[in-house]
Amino acid sequence: MAERSPATSRAERRLTLLSLAVVRIRDVVDAGLLEPWTACLCDEEHRVRARGLDAPTTARALVSRGLLRRALSRVAPLDPAAWRFEIGEHGRPWAPRPAPSFNVAHSGDTVACVTGAPAELGLDVEETTRALDLDAVARVSFSEGELRGLGSRSGAARRARFFALWTLKEAYLKARGAGLVLPLDGFTMSDVDTASPSITFAPGFGDVPEGWRFARPELGPHLAAAVAARDAEALRVQVEHVDVAGWLA
Repeated sequence: MAERSPATSRAERRLTLLSLAVVRIRDVVDAGLLEPWTACLCDEEHRVRARGLDAPTTARALVSRGLLRRALSRVAPLDPAAWRFEIGEHGRPWAPRPAPSFNVAHSGDTVACVTGAPAELGLDVEETTRALDLDAVARVSFSEGELRGLGSRSGAARRARFFALWTLKEAYLKARGAGLVLPLDGFTMSDVDTASPSITFAPGFGDVPEGWRFARPELGPHLAAAVAARDAEALRVQVEHVDVAGWLA
């Protein structure tokens, strides 16, 4: 086997590798695998069934938790049922080591989970075909610079730009773990059509762009996704579309 050159090895070391698992809820439900898929959940997670939620909401909650536990066990030496989670200051769950950092997102029929080493790690997924007043959402969610970029586009290009910005901003907020405590117009996403989107902050926002890295992995038709990580090198996101029965094995 040929040896890798020092330059290649250094380049590989500069990559921050993340794993992104994606599952469709209907693949679990239609195959009759909801029970075995969620067998690893703890008692509190199973109690979601008794909370009076509608069937789709219940299935999404159960599949999300099952995906998280199984995704963690694919990268860390612990049985899916053995994971124990704690809740952070703003309601974000985390797990003690040997767990990596993680974040879960869902939209419509899709649930996704990202895992990796960066302590601050965020993920957002959005269905791009759902009915939405883009202008109304943009006015309360985007900075002036983002609004200018959106306004220069029309039709499908405008919708694509909207969801690129929205997912990147949501991924950043989720990585920070602060939710809507942070002002949405206080930071601006740029270079969103490239492999390396970037972020800038308004004066007094309380963060710096150095160390933040972003990626927009491809998940399939009519889905937009973004990942944010702090203290990371260039991101490499490995996407796996879950074989539901295979993951049970």
